[in-house]
Amino acid sequence: MGVDGTYVNLPDTKEIRKEFSIQSNQHRERVQALGSVLSKLCFALEKQGHIDLLDSINIIMVELKQKFERVRTLLENELSTLIKNNT
Repeated sequence: MGVDGTYVNLPDTKEIRKEFSIQSNQHRERVQALGSVLSKLCFALEKQGHIDLLDSINIIMVELKQKFERVRTLLENELSTLIKNNT
């Protein structure tokens, strides 16, 4: 089992800044989210009968899905606003 983590750079908007981390260095600021990928973990846990841990992972996955849905909604709203302002 394993977990890989990665940072995802997000569009820099006021709404997205409220929800996610701001990372900065001497050159610039970025809005970032931390994402994790579980590899072969759920299958192995289920096979070995670790249902309690599997339930915990499912809760985490639901929370991650909700956060990414929130980002998608924010991005759609930002895009809609940009299109409106440019027409």
